[in-house]
Amino acid sequence: MSTNHNRQHDITTFRIIEIWINRAHSLKEAAEVFWKSYEQITRFTPAMHSLEIERTLREEAAVARSGLNMTYLYLATFAVQQLATGILTARNPRRYLPPQLECQFILLIEECGAKLSPEQKRLLQAIENSRAWQRLYPDMPHPLPKNIERILNRQCSAPCVVTEKEHEQLNQLFEQLLRLAYLLNEQT
Repeated sequence: MSTNHNRQHDITTFRIIEIWINRAHSLKEAAEVFWKSYEQITRFTPAMHSLEIERTLREEAAVARSGLNMTYLYLATFAVQQLATGILTARNPRRYLPPQLECQFILLIEECGAKLSPEQKRLLQAIENSRAWQRLYPDMPHPLPKNIERILNRQCSAPCVVTEKEHEQLNQLFEQLLRLAYLLNEQT
């Protein structure tokens, strides 16, 4: 009876982690579509100035760039969160993850056993702060007006634009969690 129960637990754990991995992959793929679009618009922006394209069109391109960048950030961090939650849930299917912990990426990721670089910690802290501000002020316009963006950057270090380096840090973090998830999957 005990062997059958352990086997059932292993099958359940395998299915749980597979579901979370698949969700995380889908989110990561969507995030990368937004990142590639952001890069294309960013490459085209200098040409817009040299072609003397109308100012309103350049402003619209800036708004689009900002929106693509922020959407990438949210999808990428949600993918990381899904992997971390999946790892913790697979380890203990009865574990309840309180909503306030869902946006505490550093605690969530460290609980999985992942090692964060100082740069990754700074980035995740900025993202956590940004999410806290958005929960407090959900009706803030996106992209933020420049004066509000400057205030938020000073007060909470929110990343208003993800850099190539930060993009790479999120990719490395995703891959590290993915390895932990697959390792957990192999153990079942």
